[in-house]
Amino acid sequence: PRVRQSLRSIQYENTEGQLRIYGNYSHIVEAIIRSAWCIKDKSLTPYIY
Repeated sequence: PRVRQSLRSIQYENTEGQLRIYGNYSHIVEAIIRSAWCIKDKSLTPYIY
């Protein structure tokens, strides 16, 4: 339920070629995005304890 609530709170604006993504309850979605960037970047070596 918390992930779904976080995803539903995300809003976006596309003005003058810039994409702005924001939300009130977005910390879970931000963590998912940052972990995806970490996995995508091959120079980083993420380690899960």
